[in-house]
Amino acid sequence: MSMTDMLSPQVAGRSTRGRTPIYRMVLSGTPLDVSVQEATITLAENTHDTCEFTVTSSERTTTDGLLEQPISFLYGLAPRTEVFCGYVTSVSEQQSNSGVLSWSMSVVGPTKPMQSGNPRFWVNRTIPSAVETLSYISYLGYTGHTQDHVWPALAQTSESDWQTVVALARRLGWSVFNRYGVVMLYDPMQLFVNEGSSATLISENYNLAKNSLDQERTLLEFLPAEEAESNATQQGLKVAYFNDSQVQVAFQGGDHSTYRFLNDFVIRSAEEAGLYVNSDDSDCGNWRQSAKARIMGNAALFPGMSVEVLTTNPQYYTGKFNGRWFVRGVQHKMNRQDFQSNLVLARPEGKTPVFTGAYVPFWQTATRSRPTLSLSTTMTLQQPLHTVGLQPVAQLTPAPTIDAGVWYSSWSNSTVRSVA
Repeated sequence: MSMTDMLSPQVAGRSTRGRTPIYRMVLSGTPLDVSVQEATITLAENTHDTCEFTVTSSERTTTDGLLEQPISFLYGLAPRTEVFCGYVTSVSEQQSNSGVLSWSMSVVGPTKPMQSGNPRFWVNRTIPSAVETLSYISYLGYTGHTQDHVWPALAQTSESDWQTVVALARRLGWSVFNRYGVVMLYDPMQLFVNEGSSATLISENYNLAKNSLDQERTLLEFLPAEEAESNATQQGLKVAYFNDSQVQVAFQGGDHSTYRFLNDFVIRSAEEAGLYVNSDDSDCGNWRQSAKARIMGNAALFPGMSVEVLTTNPQYYTGKFNGRWFVRGVQHKMNRQDFQSNLVLARPEGKTPVFTGAYVPFWQTATRSRPTLSLSTTMTLQQPLHTVGLQPVAQLTPAPTIDAGVWYSSWSNSTVRSVA
């Protein structure tokens, strides 16, 4: 299910009281005086964050100087506002009879530098190690689950850094997320089972529980679906590989009535065969249950989180699709009238046992401070940096130099980047 296949806007979202909830827009370190008419922010696994704006300005007379510039802003309704940092990738002026300049603008998030790449070859490296290196090259941070298998060779040819990261993750059935300038390589199954839910979403039909929760947790629409076990995506995987001169076949674990061959990889050993066939358990794109949901606008939800869904009162009836769901994608749509969030959800099946504790942000799990993004204004780090985030950063260390106009994560590692 893709983020382009979202629910059609039929139900009003959270009221924005005449102002699109986009604040403190800054272009290249300078405040940008515009009025945002509408905006769509799309966040999803294995993709760059994007934002589409329609804006007007009584101060500007031209859109010259906007393209390729770094931009930042806050979005959402208090007390849950979030920061978006990125780069302007397209600008299109629109006709207006009001005497003010109007234009649409597209922005790609801080991972945009990873859209380029160079040929690279790694010997005896783990996949998390390679992804970490590619993240640091683009001045981004890195976090993720551990995976100890050492691959004899990993290569990047004509692919971009981002395409390489996603391709490496798919070998394991893992997903790539990014938040606050940190590239996150995670096993979705581990996140789903071991991390607490970040929010509880209540159906409008369940009035008793809904009235006791914040408005942005109201579930306006929920469309779940379940695939049959006989579907191709639900079949078990098997691969063939050579063990000395003998051909061996490895099968995915679990109870499967039929199997399909995985034939787009070169398998070097029994250990690699096991990784490939069992990657399907982690791949949330192949999980049996999926759903689309619409809620009142909530800027605090991100891909990689989990949510609890309640469509019925469990004291009387437990709905088949009640319980925990994994968030694969979020699309925030906002204008001067309302703000709503569309979610793409998935889960293996409803009876999977999960951890029921509280949600813990990823930086606390890593016992680090919350990451921030800073914008370089000079080639050397001896000058102040414009910073977006919850904690000020006057200067970034230990990197001696940095390209001008680049978003730089406080979690980046210049030592790794210098030898990559």
